Amino acid sequence: MLSTYQANQQFEASKQTKLGVPMYTPSSIIFAPSPSESEESTTPLQQTPHTGPLQATPTAEPNRTSISTRTAVGTTSTWPSGTITSTRTAIPLTPTAPLPPGWKGEWTVFLGSEGGPYTQGTLSIIVDGENLTAQAILAGVSYEFSGEIDQSGQYVLGDYTQDSTVGWFYWTLLSDMQFGGTLDNTIGFCATKGGTQPPDPCVYYLIS
Repeated sequence: MLSTYQANQQFEASKQTKLGVPMYTPSSIIFAPSPSESEESTTPLQQTPHTGPLQATPTAEPNRTSISTRTAVGTTSTWPSGTITSTRTAIPLTPTAPLPPGWKGEWTVFLGSEGGPYTQGTLSIIVDGENLTAQAILAGVSYEFSGEIDQSGQYVLGDYTQDSTVGWFYWTLLSDMQFGGTLDNTIGFCATKGGTQPPDPCVYYLIS
């Protein structure tokens, strides 16, 4: 049933319609709340007391995919495949052979008058007991020697040939590295081992 207030409102609305006044639509009618409704609306909301500390609830962050677009630029060193082998070769030192003592061995020979100039050449001597044989090359000319060593080992006396020439020679040992002498007792003939200079003096004559 309608309340007295609502009935009056409908009555007034019917009168306005008859007099040509627009009617209010039901949506324009404002109903006054009933006492019971008013009491309910004025009742304050009850709050539930909070006994613990406030806590912030974290919101889950969406999954993020990190895509790096930075490209490293550099120099790439490529080592050749295989085994690296050192090519350094150790060269052993060859000790110089000691010069043979006495007459035998290789000599640098000088032919000329005392004080020079001298013709320089090579002389190779072979000793067999008291016998001595030798060959000299001087300015492309070959000399052959054959002699006998005295008992002291210091002197040699013998013959030589050079092409068709035949002569005699006399040599005296000055040291294991030098000797002096003469050909035919007229010209100097001396030698040295391991050197480039003739002995001084070069000429040694045979005194009878």
